[in-house]
Amino acid sequence: MRNAFALALLLGCAESSTPSADTAAPADDTASADAAVEPDVAPEPEGSYYDFIVAFGTSKLQQRYKGILAPEKVSFGCTHIGPAKSLAIEFTYPDPYATINLNFGFVRGSDVHDITIETEGSFPWGKGAVNAPPSFKLVATDGAGSPQLTLGSWVDTAEGTLHIDRWGKTGGEVVEGRIEGTVVNDGAFPADAVIQGSFRVELPPEEGCGGT
Repeated sequence: MRNAFALALLLGCAESSTPSADTAAPADDTASADAAVEPDVAPEPEGSYYDFIVAFGTSKLQQRYKGILAPEKVSFGCTHIGPAKSLAIEFTYPDPYATINLNFGFVRGSDVHDITIETEGSFPWGKGAVNAPPSFKLVATDGAGSPQLTLGSWVDTAEGTLHIDRWGKTGGEVVEGRIEGTVVNDGAFPADAVIQGSFRVELPPEEGCGGT
């Protein structure tokens, strides 16, 4: 059931993003993450945006993924899962190439889908199935010759928390929060990364919910 939900969340997600800036630099034990990867342009204080810093465990490379989140990158609605309603964001970052998915899960439940998040609070990452909500996924390389990695929050040895500071469940409302933890490669190649960051999502009109 969760695998089917994960596939449903990916429908309608486009293949590009609108980053404001990106800078990669090797991590230094004495340098802060912000000092290593501070971008030139900050996102607008209003509107949807993402700002994630990833420290790859093997290469010690720090990478900041930061930009404006276009409405078409937000998957919000009941398509294929009604009357339940789900929320996720997914976008492709062009340089360095990466795909990022943040899955909030079900904002409205049904007989077969339990609600994942009901209001503000802190929620540990889901475990078990791929993209078990709430979840974070980064598809990228570590900048030091690794194969393509699928760094996921659902892997047994991963751990982290999704903090919701502002919650909404209807089109036009806003979801704001932070994420922190360790994601682990879902594959044979041993790799992990530490993720921290923040986001703001203006919810678009619901899809497939019959106006509810």
